[in-house]
Amino acid sequence: MKHALMFVMLLGLISCKDDEPEKEPIVVTTVDLFTITGRGTVGSGIIESEGGYKVTEAGIVYGTSSSPTVDDVKEKADPFAPTELPYTFSVTIRGSLPSGTIYYRAYAAAGDKIFYGQTKTKN
Repeated sequence: MKHALMFVMLLGLISCKDDEPEKEPIVVTTVDLFTITGRGTVGSGIIESEGGYKVTEAGIVYGTSSSPTVDDVKEKADPFAPTELPYTFSVTIRGSLPSGTIYYRAYAAAGDKIFYGQTKTKN
């Protein structure tokens, strides 16, 4: 009897599964960079959908590699306070951009999850 009870308990533990539904990715769109003389370069993005996450940070990443990440140069949208979707944010990149081709894209973060918009280029 003891063994049967232990078997049932073990079977119950094995059959338990995580009931948290899989989340959709955050959808973020990259908008073209433009320069304002004397002010810097402005980058924008649009958070189209949070996909079940709570976006806590957004901004633009850029660099000379074809797939920039938050480990490269990033400019955070500050303040970041989305009220409804879609939510448009912008950042100002002060100073001059590196010479040559610059790759950039919008990003949105939810905790340790980072989602990127499409990569664009500026010469």
